[in-house]
Amino acid sequence: MNITEIKGIGITYAKKLKKVGITRIEDLREMSIEEIAKKSKISPLLLTKWKKEAYLIRILRDIKGIGPTFQKKLEKKGIKSIEDLASADAHTLAKKTGIPEKKIEKWISDAKELMKKRIIKKAFVAEKIGPENAHIHIKEGTAIVKIKEKIHQGVSIFNPGEENKAQNEDIAVIIKKQDAKLWFKGKWYENIPLTVEKMGLMDKIKKILWGET
Repeated sequence: MNITEIKGIGITYAKKLKKVGITRIEDLREMSIEEIAKKSKISPLLLTKWKKEAYLIRILRDIKGIGPTFQKKLEKKGIKSIEDLASADAHTLAKKTGIPEKKIEKWISDAKELMKKRIIKKAFVAEKIGPENAHIHIKEGTAIVKIKEKIHQGVSIFNPGEENKAQNEDIAVIIKKQDAKLWFKGKWYENIPLTVEKMGLMDKIKKILWGET
């Protein structure tokens, strides 16, 4: 499974990690934070966060009985994820890999159970966010974001084209003219209503003279 499945790892970070040999979820789980931080120049805090998240993503190795050897055999035949295994035919796969059919049947059953858990979890967290329940208010270079009655203060604002940088945050906003795009819980949301609070003359003077607003 590709490391870009991990929240915060976009194309830029994926390239940096690839240069130091981190290309798979397994690699993230097994990496030495100190060593990879030194080689890749990526923050140890980010690497630690990604390593923890790598354990939350289910991979073939999480199926009981699938070690490195069996994983390689399965991957050679196109079974590279839990989803692939769950939809596989045990008899056909046994012929292709030489692995006992009963063993594969058990793996397929386990994969289907893991898939059910993932679907339930995604259904629980995948909430719709849009004009009806979200709003962005810009004030003095930061954003105040309201999502379903909850207020998020001091949200960072990024320019168009800085999506990869924005995705390093838990919540972020990209502004282009009067359009706003919201990054929240690992997903982008478009067409969020936007208001911009203009600074009055006295506020500007105070800010220039005393740094106050």
